[in-house]
Amino acid sequence: MRKIKDLRGQRFGRLIALYPTGESRNKSRVWHCACDCGNFINVTSRNLSRGAVKSCGCLKHKAPNDSHSIKSNLHFVEGTCVENLIGSQKRPVKSSTGVRGVYWQPRRGVYVATIGFKGKTRYLGQFRSLEEAARVRREAEHELYDNFLDSYFSDQEKNNNSNDN
Repeated sequence: MRKIKDLRGQRFGRLIALYPTGESRNKSRVWHCACDCGNFINVTSRNLSRGAVKSCGCLKHKAPNDSHSIKSNLHFVEGTCVENLIGSQKRPVKSSTGVRGVYWQPRRGVYVATIGFKGKTRYLGQFRSLEEAARVRREAEHELYDNFLDSYFSDQEKNNNSNDN
């Protein structure tokens, strides 16, 4: 027989193991744990020991607060990340077609073009050729992103000029 580890009182991230519940999941003992935020949660000893669960869920909802985090250094305007628009031409494309926002729909035998802007995905249409879908996607980028970025940078320039005075 396997010896059962006593995790009582041990800390795992923000969780402290209080007592075993008497149940098991996937051949792993379930522990009743207290989180630093005041909530309680039942977690398997396997998930505790390998670090798969570090809190009751409160860590997922907590926004990063240090100035070195990536998210705190991004500029979101109306649900759109300005840095993503600027770098969209520079970053490699993970699309199977090689064109950002264009994917192949095999059931219909067409390429579908979409574009994300201001927190929403806009459907641009279905096309028989990849070139046509890519052209429509580029046109939509210029139409949406260029005006948005021009407006953003002119506002930034106005703010910088007013701060200089």
